[in-house]
Amino acid sequence: MHRKTTFPKRHIQGNFYPMTTMASVENGTSKLTLLTTSSRGVASLSPGWLEVGLDRRMNQDDWRGLGEGVTDNEATTSSFMLVFEQKTSNTVSGVCFPSSLTSQLSDELENPCIIAETNHEFQSRVQIELIKRKLPCNIHLVNFRLAIQERLAIQEIRSLTKVQNIPKLANLTAVFLLVLQHKQFDCNIKPENKDCHENLQELRLDDVFIDCSVAQAWETNLSGTVLVKEIKRPYAVTVDPMEIKTFKVTCN
Repeated sequence: MHRKTTFPKRHIQGNFYPMTTMASVENGTSKLTLLTTSSRGVASLSPGWLEVGLDRRMNQDDWRGLGEGVTDNEATTSSFMLVFEQKTSNTVSGVCFPSSLTSQLSDELENPCIIAETNHEFQSRVQIELIKRKLPCNIHLVNFRLAIQERLAIQEIRSLTKVQNIPKLANLTAVFLLVLQHKQFDCNIKPENKDCHENLQELRLDDVFIDCSVAQAWETNLSGTVLVKEIKRPYAVTVDPMEIKTFKVTCN
């Protein structure tokens, strides 16, 4: 988050700033954070004041690129959450970071659980575990997907074509794409989770996957299409604070 300043000489609209996920006001002892699931305009026109614009309606163009007035507004659902926290010190840094609690609540607010109901009895047949242990608290698993898996492809071909005499491959490999984000938290707020004391210094890919003997690992671009550099044994990777990296891992 970026710190903003309210300028009294400006018009009201000149003191509104975009809020994509969260906005906060704080003093030397406490911090109030507003979480949202959609982009809004936010302003702090007075000390301790936080004002959010839910919608805009105007008859004429406001010279912001639209080229016409906004008169066709529709009712939409907005989700917000207020988080009040006590600070452990009265230090106010130039860069504003969320606490570990607000970061976790923001992820849950933006990615709610989708519950599907059925009238028929449903029983899960397969239990899948992909990761050995919990990742450090400051590491967010953005994406984890299977890129190539030869055994799965052969079984799918057999089920679709009803042909059982497809030759087996001697060396079956699986290629995963692992996207990690290193989050930075506010050091002036004590973590609510008592187990959240581990920070990422170095993450070994061999310690992440279950039943995976890493044969090769690469750092790639975010989409996983371009190889950047090869990671040598013991396949230790690091992600700088506030950065996102993608790793391509080949398992035997």
